[in-house]
Amino acid sequence: MRGAALLDKLEFNRAIADFEKAISLNQKYRNAFVNRGLAFVFTRQLSRAIDDFDMVVRLSPRDPLGYLNRAMTRMDMGNLTGAIADYDEAIRLDPNTSGPYTRRGAAIS
Repeated sequence: MRGAALLDKLEFNRAIADFEKAISLNQKYRNAFVNRGLAFVFTRQLSRAIDDFDMVVRLSPRDPLGYLNRAMTRMDMGNLTGAIADYDEAIRLDPNTSGPYTRRGAAIS
């Protein structure tokens, strides 16, 4: 996907445009929502990132990545309660990955 290459090149606005096109063609294209959400984080459009990560969670409720990305964005926004809840869910879904434990600890302290 060209949008992912643009994201890697830090061309966030062009990447967002590509992801928006992909989403317009397929409103259930999970990876486009993940990547557009990340581009929104990089451009500090955090509420829009939350909207995309909400969609990722709706599309793939058993995938911890949506919860983890939303948790990190919520932390950036100062929503520690929401972040902790999302870290807890990411841990429940994949208890063998250390990242959510570490990040949840930072949110709690």
